[in-house]
Amino acid sequence: MLYHLLYPLHELFSFFNVFRYITFRTIYSILTALLIVLSSVLVDQKVEVYQIQQVVRETFRPTHGKEWNPTMGGSLISLGSHPTLFWSDLTNPMSGLFS
Repeated sequence: MLYHLLYPLHELFSFFNVFRYITFRTIYSILTALLIVLSSVLVDQKVEVYQIQQVVRETFRPTHGKEWNPTMGGSLISLGSHPTLFWSDLTNPMSGLFS
């Protein structure tokens, strides 16, 4: 999506020509995903402040062992994969999104 928004500006500003290169978009996609996943530390702190936790029944409490773990790990992993869509050329048939 960012490719389609920013690459047409290369006619006005030559700097935006770098969005044409897949290596540039790959590196920035990796860095964006890294920032999202590393921000999970902040999310984890907020989860502890608001005491969001997994509810464990009393019958499973001795064997469960996950009482104070945050229950949103899957959402952080899925958010870490979204920069691929932000930085890719969605019209390229090799992207596999719309083929």
